Amino acid sequence: GGGYTLTAFDLTPAGAATTARQFVTRAQNFGDVTEHFDGVNVSLNARLRNGLLIQGGMGTGRVVTNDCDVVEKLPETLHQFLGNNTRVFVFGARPLERCEQNNGFRTQVQGLASYTIPRIDVQVSGTFQNLPGGNVSANANTFGTGTLGRPFSGAPFRVFNIVNAGELYVERLNQLDLRVAKIFRFAGARTNVNFDFYNALNGNAVIGENFTYGAAWRTPQSILLPRMFKLSAQFDF
Repeated sequence: GGGYTLTAFDLTPAGAATTARQFVTRAQNFGDVTEHFDGVNVSLNARLRNGLLIQGGMGTGRVVTNDCDVVEKLPETLHQFLGNNTRVFVFGARPLERCEQNNGFRTQVQGLASYTIPRIDVQVSGTFQNLPGGNVSANANTFGTGTLGRPFSGAPFRVFNIVNAGELYVERLNQLDLRVAKIFRFAGARTNVNFDFYNALNGNAVIGENFTYGAAWRTPQSILLPRMFKLSAQFDF
């Protein structure tokens, strides 16, 4: 929603030159680093006497990370790429306020059912999933230096993720897949001729978005594949 202040880190112009070496040591030498997962999973499995198989469940959980102690002593760790500290200004950095990140509870629901119609040996089955979208980032190219009193060192701007973790998410995904299979049995072997129907509801959930903050922010970059079908056969002996 905006209207809040973010605290950013910038090296002084007189900072030591970048080298290819990294000093790796224990985080506890500088403070606590924690990552907590809280979650609940519930599942159901039923095989009924008439040949109906049902499986399903739901789960919800969240991840909370905190490295504020380390950031207080080593603020350069706010600017990383692939787990290593970096000074390359085009890679997004965390504001100080994101040293603790609560990604919020995210719930998913999944299930499947299968039934073989007797006498004609036709198997009908389906799977359904309702999955949460990922966290949304807003990587803003920041030119204003605020109270820094000087330009950014070594770069005309800095890139900061200005959305707090757990505030915005990509939309949820709903997908229903169906299968109809004809079973042939002979001489102790079994053959299934399958007709698979993917994304039967033709959902168009967004999977990936543009996270560069600006006019194209949150523009979809990839969506769920459209409805499609496939013919296949499986021979067991």
